[in-house]
Amino acid sequence: GVYGYSGQTLETINADLATNFFTPLAAGSIRPQLVIGHALLENDIAVAPSNAQIKQRLDMWLANMRGTWPGVRILLCTPRPSYSYDTSAKVAAFNYAVEYTKSLDDSFSVFVADVSIGYQDPANPGIPLAGYTDASVHPLPKGAVVNAKIIAKTMRRIVPVVLRDWTALSANITLGGSISAAGTRVTGTAPTSGLVGS
Repeated sequence: GVYGYSGQTLETINADLATNFFTPLAAGSIRPQLVIGHALLENDIAVAPSNAQIKQRLDMWLANMRGTWPGVRILLCTPRPSYSYDTSAKVAAFNYAVEYTKSLDDSFSVFVADVSIGYQDPANPGIPLAGYTDASVHPLPKGAVVNAKIIAKTMRRIVPVVLRDWTALSANITLGGSISAAGTRVTGTAPTSGLVGS
């Protein structure tokens, strides 16, 4: 599922999570194994928050996720470059938000995709290269592809951690052979079973 809406800071999103995210998922008996936090801080940076505000808001978001779903894996994305970061204070907030987000990567429960570097103009910190975003932060197709490749690379780090080793409890791990399928209006065969344990 996707939760998000335009123009809000992470402070506002944190206040709305219980109503707009956790409650609907619980009503649908959905318990995610992975939550992706993408574009969490861009609107905050656009109003030049303090480092303490950035840290507090991101820490609160993580606490909300972990408190609701203990053991959930989290993929965090760093903020992306934006034409809205048009003052030195905003660029400083962007740089702090990127570095703090990256510091949270423990390669076990939190994995960080550093999308800040995908198309940042080397001569203008915090500002995207032309052709990758609109007049603000929103990626054009070219920028979306760059972001997706970085996120996919991070996803590949998550898979080995989430997948557990398993043990064969049966000699028939290939499901070889067959048995008669039985049941109401059922005919034919089904593979013989094999048992596995984690």
